[in-house]
Amino acid sequence: MLIFGDQTVRPSYRSVAPFSANASAIVGLGHALGLTVIAEGVETDDEAAVLSHLGYDEFQGFHFARPMPIEKYQAWILEQRAVGKA
Repeated sequence: MLIFGDQTVRPSYRSVAPFSANASAIVGLGHALGLTVIAEGVETDDEAAVLSHLGYDEFQGFHFARPMPIEKYQAWILEQRAVGKA
């Protein structure tokens, strides 16, 4: 598993060419090594779309859910799976 995230610049950094080049290189390296590549810190639909287009396999961040206690997470993940989102 390879996790990539950058919280230093918001909100339009995903459209900047150097970011796209770095993100694409990370995806290429991870996939060449046979790893699942996860984008960390995804906060909007647009970010998820760009990162998906770049080839990221999975995503995590506030766009999907805020931090929560394990008991609440267990119920949340079962609900997400029931509706096909997890």
